[in-house]
Amino acid sequence: MQSKEIIILGAGLAGLSTGWYLKERKKRFIIFEKEKEVGGLSRSKKIGNFIFDYDGHLLHFRNKEIYNLVINSLGLKLIRHQRKSFVSFQKRQIDYPFQANFRLLGGEIAKQCLEGLIAAEHKKNKVHKDFRSWIYSSFGKGISRYFMFPYNEKFWNFPLSKMSCDWLNGLIPLIKSSEILNNSPLKLSSIGYNTFFYYPKEGIFSLPSRFQDCLYRNIYVNNFITSIDIRNKKITTNSKDKFYYRKLVTTIPLPELKNIIRNLPLQISRLIDLLNYNSLLVFNIGYKTSKPPNKHWIYFPDKKISFFRVGFYHSFSKIMAPVGCGSLYSEVSYHKTDAINKEEIKRRVLEDLVEEGIIPSLGNIICCDTIDIKYAYPIYDFNYKKAVSKIVNFLSANDIYSIGRYGSWKYMSMEDALLAGKEMARKL
Repeated sequence: MQSKEIIILGAGLAGLSTGWYLKERKKRFIIFEKEKEVGGLSRSKKIGNFIFDYDGHLLHFRNKEIYNLVINSLGLKLIRHQRKSFVSFQKRQIDYPFQANFRLLGGEIAKQCLEGLIAAEHKKNKVHKDFRSWIYSSFGKGISRYFMFPYNEKFWNFPLSKMSCDWLNGLIPLIKSSEILNNSPLKLSSIGYNTFFYYPKEGIFSLPSRFQDCLYRNIYVNNFITSIDIRNKKITTNSKDKFYYRKLVTTIPLPELKNIIRNLPLQISRLIDLLNYNSLLVFNIGYKTSKPPNKHWIYFPDKKISFFRVGFYHSFSKIMAPVGCGSLYSEVSYHKTDAINKEEIKRRVLEDLVEEGIIPSLGNIICCDTIDIKYAYPIYDFNYKKAVSKIVNFLSANDIYSIGRYGSWKYMSMEDALLAGKEMARKL
């Protein structure tokens, strides 16, 4: 039996950031990670001469302190990109975001989108009782019909009318009809929070690797927690080791805590059961091509196409694919209650990539790796706010602090996770 001042569960970005800032304050702590390597979903895989991330992960640096941490303290070499993203619509590709560039489609569709946007602007007493009504009142009939409804239904795999708007916070760029009428498509393509982004030259895993280089004495990989005894402030690991703690920081997905915390009150257990989320199948593909697309990612609202987004690793950094090859990730969303056939979905994805002209032919594919992400995006349904608040409050009352994307159960960027670790270390 050992005693530690602070124990951190999970060596993803939030856990590593917490450790980094605790070390700066000369605090005693230990980090347990269930995988054989650190990073959580911010990891990479090397397959042959290709490097694949677990999904598309980018840095935007809306926070100066996090920029200084990554650039100066960790010494990461980054590549700055101007966004080259598109929306695939009826075999055409227009600049993202759709709501700012639909005029490129021309004809009746562009007319409906513009008229709908103008009508939405002049409507009084707008009511946003759910995400679907927010879309309609913000963009009007045309944009909602042709992009916002089908894309978000495909992405979330959950009824939009059963989702709240608590998560938005500027993530979906709004547009005025006057901007459409007065600006060129080139200017409109710069709308949105991710106009510019950064990517590590050596791949996304170089970010958690830098943390590991500094914290390796405090990190124990291949150690997962089998139980948390909140009464005695004690955890047990898979190797039967037991540790006492004064404060416990967890980045474990909130739904998983139900299986770990001993003597969990029935009310909290029932609230955990209310938490909703979607899952992702990510297909990482390396392929031969004489001209790798000079694009960063493409959105696919068409429900007949299996994936909702395709991103190109080779456009983030040259080291991600060998010369004469391209590398991409293709994302398919599913709900936790869906019965899925991964091999059938993979077959459809590969065929759709060829049909959409992204991969020249099935014969050009060199490798394809499938990653199944169980907890992808927390769903902000109408149970969300009450359930999460009460669960987190219960945990903190017992000196357990749940942080990070899945610990706090929030739609969160990489920078948000790093900032959460900094704030947690300050609080402790």
